[in-house]
Amino acid sequence: EEEEKISALLGNTTINGQFDANSMPTQMDLNLSKFKMRDDDNRLNLNDLSFNFHSHQSAKGLQLGDLSFKIGHSDLSQDNFQVSLDGFGIKLEGEEAQDGVINYNWHSQIDKFVFPTPLGIGKMAWISYAEKSAVRRLDEGALLDLQTTARELRSQNNKPINIGFIMLDKLMAVSPQLLARSPFKQIGNNPLILLTVLKENFSKHVENREKPLQIDTELEFLLTTEGTQALGKLPTLSIKTKIDSDGFGKSNLIFPAFQRVVPEKGLIDWKGLNLHFTFTDKNMTVMLNLAGLLF
Repeated sequence: EEEEKISALLGNTTINGQFDANSMPTQMDLNLSKFKMRDDDNRLNLNDLSFNFHSHQSAKGLQLGDLSFKIGHSDLSQDNFQVSLDGFGIKLEGEEAQDGVINYNWHSQIDKFVFPTPLGIGKMAWISYAEKSAVRRLDEGALLDLQTTARELRSQNNKPINIGFIMLDKLMAVSPQLLARSPFKQIGNNPLILLTVLKENFSKHVENREKPLQIDTELEFLLTTEGTQALGKLPTLSIKTKIDSDGFGKSNLIFPAFQRVVPEKGLIDWKGLNLHFTFTDKNMTVMLNLAGLLF
């Protein structure tokens, strides 16, 4: 039997990094001009990849960062299957404004993504995409409090799941201060109410319970009067969790599909969301299936 042949080509690559006294990166730059891999059935090409991260401190000592990731071109082919990606990029910028507020800007784009359609061999489709969004006027002191807590927890070698619960508590505690000068405070008295319900419901079932166990949770969305008039009653979000005798857990979060006709706005066609978690006391994995949204 003939052995499968594999070949690879790595072009000019540069990596630069700088770290602080706690071995945390303050600057990372990776540039890859070309990478190719071939075997008997598969071909992968990757051109002009770059990753850049630069951090800086605000006047109060908050660590801010600018991050960008770009791919000039990439394509993958296997037998009759082929996809290609051109002009992919994401960019996140944290900036210090006046009066102790922090702004975050997010940019993402795809110039062209080509993929096969279900219509048959050789039938291709393509999409392009661009987005700009921002979260503005977050309180610098609250962000610094969160960042300091996270560093202290990491230095104490806490388990990831414990860090997650502690940071969620901290986030809910500082959220009024965090959003006090942000437009997001208009969401309501507690913009993190969904996270609060999830955490409280999960914790009260798991604590002091023998394993294995199963937890079934259903959440209904309570909208404002204006929101209810526009969207009607939203579907119930369901969460089903199973934890075995060794502490290994699986959770499925399902938000069903729905359609709504919004007066003078048009049709909202939500295709559904399925989120799958697996977790132990040391780690967690997440799989997301978002069917789509049309409006």
